[in-house]
Amino acid sequence: MRVLANTAAAKGEIKLHSGIHAIGADRPLLKIVDGPSRKDTSQALIFVKMPLKEGADVPKLTEELQSFVTNAKPEGRTLLFPGTVGLSVLNAEASRYELLAAIAKDLKKVGEIFSDGFHFTLAGLDQRIQVHRIGVTEVELYLNYRFSLSPK
Repeated sequence: MRVLANTAAAKGEIKLHSGIHAIGADRPLLKIVDGPSRKDTSQALIFVKMPLKEGADVPKLTEELQSFVTNAKPEGRTLLFPGTVGLSVLNAEASRYELLAAIAKDLKKVGEIFSDGFHFTLAGLDQRIQVHRIGVTEVELYLNYRFSLSPK
């Protein structure tokens, strides 16, 4: 793992993550689980990340990520299996107030439809923001909230 982390560090913008935790040569923390077929094997899910700037050449960045994994020289019996390339969000919680404002705007419209004879009960606004990948360069952020209308 240290060799892979050092190789990523030498590339500059490439970062390794295991879940939400950054991996580095000085911090090789991985969530390891038993392998699916042999008792003497383990596996870990490693995300290879790099920033996506506006106007970036996505096919070129995709090739760089795939090349990093396929050209990596792991130690021992380690095998690397490249996965799919997609977008992730570093700090989805930074969008919480923007999402809450959109929810409030939506609920205001619903309130106008049902008139002043009803009041809202909201639930779920305290949950973590969810991120759903739509494509290589597009994600959807949402709060899985619920509301109900009751007569006043």
